[in-house]
Amino acid sequence: MKLVKEKDTLIFDPQREGRYEIHKSGEQTTIIHEGKLALNETELHPIYEVCFDDETRAVGETLITDMDILNFRDIGGFVNEDGCQVKYGCFYRSSPIRLDTPKKKENFKKLKIQAILDFRSDDEVRGCPDDVLEGVRYYHRSAIHDKEYDSNFDMGALLKDDNANELSTYMKRIYVQLPFDNEAYKTMFDLMLDKKTPFVFHCSAGKDRTGVGAYLILKTLGVSDDVIMDDYMMSNVYLYERNKSVIAHYEDMPKADEIFGVIKENLLFTMKAIAAKYGDFKTYLKEEYDIDEQKIEMLKDTYLYKEKAHD
Repeated sequence: MKLVKEKDTLIFDPQREGRYEIHKSGEQTTIIHEGKLALNETELHPIYEVCFDDETRAVGETLITDMDILNFRDIGGFVNEDGCQVKYGCFYRSSPIRLDTPKKKENFKKLKIQAILDFRSDDEVRGCPDDVLEGVRYYHRSAIHDKEYDSNFDMGALLKDDNANELSTYMKRIYVQLPFDNEAYKTMFDLMLDKKTPFVFHCSAGKDRTGVGAYLILKTLGVSDDVIMDDYMMSNVYLYERNKSVIAHYEDMPKADEIFGVIKENLLFTMKAIAAKYGDFKTYLKEEYDIDEQKIEMLKDTYLYKEKAHD
């Protein structure tokens, strides 16, 4: 089940056969329908409840195009291994927060985001600072702490060296380092534990450092690696139009698709590094973030819908 925008019209696609009941969360009016349904919707990022037989699911947009921010999406809606859904409207991932029009500022306010967590380096932030609205807390925590670049990581500068193989190898090394001793992700978990949500976390394109952050959140809430990997790979879809022109500019560069998009191998490096060091993810959470079994259950109680769903 999914909600998608088609020419400014919000469409519900059940992706299965049969009749269903659908209504907006918090409202009583119910529509009984079969097949795709065009919704008369003006609200930004609405959440609907859909019932097929005895199964009820929350359904919202993943990619929020009305923000007009590259790769801006809600990581809610995924069903975890216990059959519970991650809540919508708690965690957003994106590229830099540029609110350069009144409409974008208005839409950002509608999402009630309390904090922006910026994973970029000092140089990246100086080159394109976030627009931070009054009342929104801003946390700049560089996620890359590689000794070679430290807080001066700059993809654009590295590309000028025209050494794609070296850059590809460097990115793999970063994926191995990201999950450990990382103040960026510690701050992210602190916000979760303190219930300072909704928040948005981002890097330069919302795909690598942000992709690992999304993995850590969803994994903590019990979502399977396969489901998380599918979401991670969606950056290639959501960045496709931008990357077409960028890759064309670097058409002679080997591995351009890999550098400007995402590949499964990189996130697997993160997963395997955690397993190699700690054996299992719960031990990792306890050792890196002091999140024990009790805190995991508290996070699940806070950020999962109570009623179980079926994927």
